[in-house]
Amino acid sequence: MCSRKDKANWEELLVGMTGASISWFPQWKEWGVGVLCSCEGFLNVPLMGMRDCINYNPMLAIRQLGYPMRGAPSEETITPFISRGFNETNTKKLQKIHKAWNKVGRKDKELRGRSNGVIGGYHKWLKSRMQGIAWLKKLKDLNGEEAKVLEESEKVQALKAELEKTKVAKEKLKVVVTRVRKEYDKLKDINMTTTEALDWEMKKARKEEWSRNKFRGALLGSSNELKLRKAERDKSRMENMMLEDKLRNFQRSKGCLKE
Repeated sequence: MCSRKDKANWEELLVGMTGASISWFPQWKEWGVGVLCSCEGFLNVPLMGMRDCINYNPMLAIRQLGYPMRGAPSEETITPFISRGFNETNTKKLQKIHKAWNKVGRKDKELRGRSNGVIGGYHKWLKSRMQGIAWLKKLKDLNGEEAKVLEESEKVQALKAELEKTKVAKEKLKVVVTRVRKEYDKLKDINMTTTEALDWEMKKARKEEWSRNKFRGALLGSSNELKLRKAERDKSRMENMMLEDKLRNFQRSKGCLKE
């Protein structure tokens, strides 16, 4: 009852309420004080304000004070009156009201019952009294339309909630895609760096292989040159040995001829 109602209409709220919706009487209220029901010369309670005077009908709200509704209230007890302004016409009535508050009427035991529910023909009286209220039918129709709008609003709210969930899922997916994209770019950079390093190593290896082949060719040429020189040396040595043999043979022949 005390919670805030957004866009609430008090008339609609009151029409839709039941007896179980209202806490009629505070349990902490002390009994024995009685209810102010009337003042001297009045069947209800007259109230004077700064400019006007009206009456208060406590029998219509007796359940709020913890007493049961004992049938329909009499028309005399609920007849309203309003006195506007403090002029000469209302002087006697105002004096009467002022005097009436010197003697007030309270009730307690005669209003009590086993429960604070409704007793007698109160509902019948209330139903007949409500038939003359023109705005009540419009209010019921409006209440039905509001119920439809409320149902549609609940569907819209459900769709909005689903849309919010979709947006959240989309944002999460976007974060995941962004993270995967960053990891892909990082791996791509690493792959490019690795490929460039591998190409450089392959070029270096080919260059070293070319250098080794060149050095091997140089060594092979030098070896062949040495072999040729060695063969020429051996050939020269053999020729020298043959010349020496011929020279010795020639000297022997020359010695024999001299003899």
